[in-house]
Amino acid sequence: MACSNSLRTFFVAPGSEMAVREAVARAVEKKEIDNRDFRFVVRLGRDDHVVSEALLEKKLKEIALRIGVPKITLVLLPWPTAPNSTHNRRDKMSQIRQMRATWDLLSSILQKPDGCIKNIGFEELEVWQIESLISPAPPVKKPEVLPRGNHFSVSPWRSQMSLIQFCHSRGIECLVDLNWDPKKSRVGESIGLDEMKNIDKNVNYLQKLFDRELMQILTLWAINRGLVVFPDFPLPNDVPKDPTAYDKWR
Repeated sequence: MACSNSLRTFFVAPGSEMAVREAVARAVEKKEIDNRDFRFVVRLGRDDHVVSEALLEKKLKEIALRIGVPKITLVLLPWPTAPNSTHNRRDKMSQIRQMRATWDLLSSILQKPDGCIKNIGFEELEVWQIESLISPAPPVKKPEVLPRGNHFSVSPWRSQMSLIQFCHSRGIECLVDLNWDPKKSRVGESIGLDEMKNIDKNVNYLQKLFDRELMQILTLWAINRGLVVFPDFPLPNDVPKDPTAYDKWR
């Protein structure tokens, strides 16, 4: 479950639909959460770019059925190739066309009266990738359905503030995974020894200043900036009311 100002966003990983459905039912029964305002987020795979609309719609309807909802709140579409894949300009244009084609399929499913999805968004897309879809050069038309979310990772050394600001300026909600372990980061190898020492120094300072673990500090910092956060630990009950409490971490 994600941490946000609403605290009702569920990221449904492949194969976990029934487990999420049961967990939600238990929480509602115990009156821990309200059953009127759930949001379920589903991520598609890169291989979904090569399927037909009928197969894609069938897959999404099956997921919705297993979760136990008539419509999936948000479906995330990744770029056709992995982020670290090498490509030239010709390959890039081909990927853009493939992304637009799959986006049009999802848009068609969404616009059906009996469609099984409410919104569509992106999985780990960068600014240039988002712009290539929502602000294409003429004569390509803008998509009929605009993105409502972008899911990506942030960390102390990769705050992604430019991406966050861009998404917010376009009305795109940011759903973020918090990562502070350089061994698990795509950019971890670029962090030198001196930079790691500075990170450790800042981490120790913040933990003493706020008397919390780093991940709790980062989670509250992200929430105060309007992000939907997916942490791996429970938040403390005494969340500060002051939205500027964590402005020192930038």
